[in-house]
Amino acid sequence: MQDRPPANLSDGDTNSESQSPPAEVPTIVNNVITWKTIQWTEGMRSLPVTIPLSRNYKQNGPLIVRIGTEPKSNYDELEKLLLPESRGVVSVWSAPFNLRDETSVSRTVERRFQIGDRVHRILEETGESIARHVWDAGVTLSCQLPHLLDKLGILGKSLKQAQSNVEVEEAQETEHPLRVVELGTGCGMVGITLSHLLPQGKVWLTDLSEASEIVELNLHLSKENHKNKASIGFTELDWEEPLSQKEWPSLDEPDQVVREGNYTDHVDLVIAADCTYNADSSPAFVNTIRQIAAGSPKAVVAIAMKRRHESEAIFFDLMSEARFETVDTIYLPLPGDEKAGEENVEIYIFKYIGEPSK
Repeated sequence: MQDRPPANLSDGDTNSESQSPPAEVPTIVNNVITWKTIQWTEGMRSLPVTIPLSRNYKQNGPLIVRIGTEPKSNYDELEKLLLPESRGVVSVWSAPFNLRDETSVSRTVERRFQIGDRVHRILEETGESIARHVWDAGVTLSCQLPHLLDKLGILGKSLKQAQSNVEVEEAQETEHPLRVVELGTGCGMVGITLSHLLPQGKVWLTDLSEASEIVELNLHLSKENHKNKASIGFTELDWEEPLSQKEWPSLDEPDQVVREGNYTDHVDLVIAADCTYNADSSPAFVNTIRQIAAGSPKAVVAIAMKRRHESEAIFFDLMSEARFETVDTIYLPLPGDEKAGEENVEIYIFKYIGEPSK
């Protein structure tokens, strides 16, 4: 953890050229008006910060506080976070606020990551909910998705007919759209990033109902720079309930319903991050993956995790019992307090080998 990160106070103007999102997720152009270095020591859960302002300062637009290691950076890049001087600090931007307004500020903060050719903005809540935060494996997986998709061959599959922008459009009209299910989406970062990288496709973000509000905010925010024809949506999914009873609202026509059998028969990728930390939920988690694979036996399963305790090993035993075989393992270093690689994110690629013959 960085012991002396700078805190910025910036003002902003709404970007009128972008599609206007709701008040909770404004588009902001930042202009730093003041900053200071703060002292953070190991073990602290919070740190009060007082930022100086000139007595003559007149507020022009909403204010935002940013904490990070680079005072004027507008986003983070994983490669820079891995450098020793970053000390593993991921920048955070506060919700906009007004000094003259006594109303409460939104309990969300924003993360910004450069992934591929664009900056992704992800909101998370500041409370204690596990589901409404971004976590290490999800951030790392999202930042590495361009490389991972190439490794899996999925991106190549979607582009196989495309040699130019014109041919991409033609391919989008004629080729089977890739179908992706993300389990335990949380804030939606992995699936949203994926939808920007696939020129076509249908991406389902799934989680319990408590995640729905933050996911919908991030889906709205992501529309600002969505440039392809991939469709994406959120639906509630409880791993304890059988998929045979699940109704999937259509991504193209939200009022229509797609029955489970019609949807999971054509899944190309099942993806999840930070879902193995609770060993008690692993049986239901694996059973959900198995149900999808039973309908789509050729689906790729990609699971990202940061090991926190030994009990997580039960996940691999359960996957083996469910007839999944590990075909690849990728270890990615996490930014550290002193150096990168003090901890790692592990990405496991599985294939389904089917029910045993009788």
